[in-house]
Amino acid sequence: KRKVNYATKQANGMNCKTITILSRKVGVGKTFVTVNIATSLAMSGAKVLILDLDFQAGHDMARMFNISPRFAMTDVFPELDKEEEEGLVSRFASQHQSGLFFMPAAKNSKQITHITPESIALFLDRAQKNLPIIKLLFF
Repeated sequence: KRKVNYATKQANGMNCKTITILSRKVGVGKTFVTVNIATSLAMSGAKVLILDLDFQAGHDMARMFNISPRFAMTDVFPELDKEEEEGLVSRFASQHQSGLFFMPAAKNSKQITHITPESIALFLDRAQKNLPIIKLLFF
C-alpha cells in the first residue's frame, strides 16, 4: 500500500492541509464530491478529518458514510480550553471504515448558535496539533 504525503502547510510543527468545498446553491453535489475526495485520500493513507458545516443539508453526509456521530464540534468546544489536547480528533470524531474521521458542526439546530468563526478556528488549531491531517471543510 502506497503512502501519500498531501501535507503542504506547516502549522504548529505539524504538516496540515485544508480543503474547503462550498457553494451557495443546494443540490450541486457538494456532499458527493466531499465524500469521494475524503474517502480516496483516506484509502491512500492520508489522515482525513471532515467537518460538516452545512446546516441546510441536515445529516446527509453522515447518512452517506453510514455513521451516527456521537459528538459534534459544539460538544468539543468546552474541551478546547483545557490543557490536555491529546487525542481530540480520535476521542470525539467518528471514524469511517476507510479510516477518515467525520464530525458534524452540530447535532441539532439549537447548537448552531454556538458556532462562530473564532470557535471553528480554535477547533482547527487544536485538531491539527493532534495529528497531521487533511481537513475537508464542507459548507
